[in-house]
Amino acid sequence: MRGYAIGALRLLGFTNIADGTRWARDDFHNPLITWVSRCENSFSPGAGPASHSHPDLRSVRKIMANIITELLDQREIQKYLSGVARVGKDWVLDEIPTDAEGWIGAGDDGIAINEISSERCLIKYELWDGPPPALDTWDRTWSGSVHLTSGKIQAVDEYSGNASYGAEFDLGRENSVWQVRIHRKSLGHEEFTPNIISFTLLKLQFWLDH
Repeated sequence: MRGYAIGALRLLGFTNIADGTRWARDDFHNPLITWVSRCENSFSPGAGPASHSHPDLRSVRKIMANIITELLDQREIQKYLSGVARVGKDWVLDEIPTDAEGWIGAGDDGIAINEISSERCLIKYELWDGPPPALDTWDRTWSGSVHLTSGKIQAVDEYSGNASYGAEFDLGRENSVWQVRIHRKSLGHEEFTPNIISFTLLKLQFWLDH
């Protein structure tokens, strides 16, 4: 598995594997996180009279969302991802109307994701306590909302009339309207174009609008 990961990073142009790993963990590119960490070190308990919480740090924490839980579904989805739906929902996701670009559409208990042009997909789920920061390094982003009667969802892929299901992600709350942001990245490098590689990464972020 490690060999595949290193090979993928080299394909994307990273000769230094450490640099490639840092690139893959895009959350570490947020300079605000580094600044908060330095503030916490400067105003740690036992540091003297200034050890109380710094006012600037308190302000940052109020506006900075955090991940509550996350799941990387390691099952490679092949031909073809239809979307994500409530666990146990027996329906066809392509019945949900998509947006003007024909990519994504949300309905009760499901989100249709049209990835007919990608033969392989990997999905990561994230639950946040507020709107997550923007991810400018991804190719495409969709924002919307979805009502889920169950707090558990999973990916659905369909091909030739057969359906397969991904790992279950538990949002921890039933009968709620969730804000959703979906990011997409197609892997490719130089002459190894995305349509040749046909491998797509998707990151689904959920939070409640308080």
